[in-house]
Amino acid sequence: MYLDIKNLKLNKYQINLQFNNNEVVGIFSKDKNLVKEFLDFLSGINPTNNKCLYQGLDVFNNKEYFKDRIYMDFSRKYLSTLKVKYLEERLTNKYKLNFNKEIFLKVSKDLDVRGETEITYIYKFSKSGNTFVNFALLSAIDKRNIIINNPTINLNMVTDIEYITEKIVNKAKYNSVILGIDNLRVFNYLLDRVIIFTDTYEILDINPFEDSFIVFNEENRYIRNVLFKGPNLITLNHYSKDELKLFSKERIDYKKISIYELESYLHGAL
Repeated sequence: MYLDIKNLKLNKYQINLQFNNNEVVGIFSKDKNLVKEFLDFLSGINPTNNKCLYQGLDVFNNKEYFKDRIYMDFSRKYLSTLKVKYLEERLTNKYKLNFNKEIFLKVSKDLDVRGETEITYIYKFSKSGNTFVNFALLSAIDKRNIIINNPTINLNMVTDIEYITEKIVNKAKYNSVILGIDNLRVFNYLLDRVIIFTDTYEILDINPFEDSFIVFNEENRYIRNVLFKGPNLITLNHYSKDELKLFSKERIDYKKISIYELESYLHGAL
């Protein structure tokens, strides 16, 4: 076990979860601020009052925990230059981080960071360029446990998204990967688990390879335990085959979807 969370309160949610070694976990909520608050707890930034533990000790201000974990939000700007000599000196001397400039340069070249950068007396990155350079920085820092919020924010090109998603879930490089998901669909088949904060203040621990959801476009007497309400009503697929046949017989519109399709039905019609 990597992290153990017991009775952590976040808004109206009561959180009891475990995060394991050698695991890639996505965190998802319609409320992106909620995801950020949760990751702030997991990363040891905010006090948890011994509710979030690493090796039996609170993660808050835990030097042993910090030794091998890094927390980044790719929506933020961390770098103002691409000068690797400066970055190496700064990260090594001030932050005591192991920075691999060769990896930084390779990833920056692969993603064409300079093509997304306006260079005058400062380096001004485009929105996608900022995501690229943040990922290059992550790749170049020697940490085995990573917590990343918004890993694919502002990215549209499939090749760029695949480059980042496939590398960020690499278990040969990382022991624990916890991601605040900004786009569920692009992580299709890449996540071991997805933790979902529902509209009903329930926390779901979803196995993407086994669990699925049912989407209804209106209320009916057969619906049980609605998790999300909006243009659609979404529940876990806890219905029997006979019940699903009954829906069709009674002309009840529904659709079975995977976790990776969930976002598409939270705001759009069935």
